[in-house]
Amino acid sequence: MAPMASYEDMISPQLENRENFIVDNSHDFEHPQDDAEMDLSGFFDNIVTDIDIEELDIMSRDIMDQVNDDRHSRQAKDERYAQALKRLGFSSQDIIGGAEFDGASEVVHNGLAVACIEFSSRASKELITANGCVKSKIVGEATQEKIDIAERKRNFLNFLLTEKLPYRTQMEAMLSQLPLAGSQFMKVWWDNDYNEAKIAFIPIDFLYIPAYCDDFYTANRITQRIEMNVFQFQKNLRDGLYSKHHYTHSKLMNSEDGEGSADNKTLGYYGKSERYAGDDLESMVSMAQSVAERIDGLNTNTNSGNATAQENQRQVFEIHCDYEIPDDKLTGGEVAPYIITIDLKYESILSIQRNWNPEDELRRRKHNFVEYKFLPWRGAYGIGYAELFDGASAAQTGALRALMDASLLANFPTILKSKGSGMAGQTNTPSPGQLTEVETGNMPDSDLRKMIMPLAMATPQPVLMNLMQYLDGQMTNMSTTVQDMLKNAGDDVSATMTLAMVEEGSKKQAAIMGRLH
Repeated sequence: MAPMASYEDMISPQLENRENFIVDNSHDFEHPQDDAEMDLSGFFDNIVTDIDIEELDIMSRDIMDQVNDDRHSRQAKDERYAQALKRLGFSSQDIIGGAEFDGASEVVHNGLAVACIEFSSRASKELITANGCVKSKIVGEATQEKIDIAERKRNFLNFLLTEKLPYRTQMEAMLSQLPLAGSQFMKVWWDNDYNEAKIAFIPIDFLYIPAYCDDFYTANRITQRIEMNVFQFQKNLRDGLYSKHHYTHSKLMNSEDGEGSADNKTLGYYGKSERYAGDDLESMVSMAQSVAERIDGLNTNTNSGNATAQENQRQVFEIHCDYEIPDDKLTGGEVAPYIITIDLKYESILSIQRNWNPEDELRRRKHNFVEYKFLPWRGAYGIGYAELFDGASAAQTGALRALMDASLLANFPTILKSKGSGMAGQTNTPSPGQLTEVETGNMPDSDLRKMIMPLAMATPQPVLMNLMQYLDGQMTNMSTTVQDMLKNAGDDVSATMTLAMVEEGSKKQAAIMGRLH
């Protein structure tokens, strides 16, 4: 992770042509870091080439074991999240169940989708404002100098969020999925290619933490699974962000010809890992990601020329962790925070970067991730509609399908025919207003009503409608707002009662919005 530029270096080029912003560099306030004064050039560089190859082999195996434990420990939550995505109603083919006759309804109740959209709309209005969401706060005595500095920082950050960064789009994407999963994440980092800060939404199924940690920010390991195409991978190799050092020297890298194929050399691959050779792209894709890709209409298995989409993708693990690296001269082998990037398929370490400020003697980790919780629960992950309405959402879909099937059967009845009537076996489908002849065989004088009989089918029952309305009410109650409560109030409600309803209707949402802030 590259170091962040100083405040003046960041603000001056961005605002030099904006007359509403005034940059005053005369104030001597403390910077987060100053590499020139501390003579720590290269502090944040990739130090993988400084590490012994055998140590890299041990490190990669140890870290991959821990990350795989983190992935598997959250499998049950990922499965619930995938089921909740299916019950949004965007794709009816993902829902199993219902009647199995031809023409049976496959409709999915959209209660979960409506609840997520309502929450996202209210949260977006609360968190995303036209002038920016950053506010200044001065700790201690508020001198004029401190006030000026705070205002410039606030104005600059609001300028970045509203005009330079895709803050609104990324936040809206996160907020639309937060109530479903219970936890979602945003990532902020410095991009050396564009020389600017970047922000991105990281779905929960792309980020893993240990199962035993109590809090996200105190977890000793945070792993992000990153998907990229081969061109970006090659660029990272050329730019030095990634290194071939572990590929080219490790004894664990095996290949048939001893040097690897031409394609592998181009990509920086010089053989497969012994232990993870069987892992492919599909084995690391979570159920939630598979459902989300179907909702988006994506198909990663389609062919493009002679190579599949899977072959054109590379996956890496970016692990933000505390680790002991004996070959790091600055730490002397002590435990320190690092960002370690490992190639998923080949178990090779691509980069190791220090992840603390150089002047910080305590070596406290720099956090690039921001956690958002819908409803806190035991452990580091929050809970959302996937847990709260798991059974209720399935019951809503079942009741809706039963109503649709009953309506279909009531309007298109099944008919029984007498076997000895002599009528032809074909099925006639008369159109409205049409005169249709029916073959009666050797019984011309027989009563047609005696030969055929419609099978009585149950009509849609009010109890099903009442059940579905009850379930809808329970789900709506979770996201009740002031407007919903006042809408159901009569015209003769007193002012005292109105104030009480406003207070009651804002409790749940106020608590959630407070956590998001």
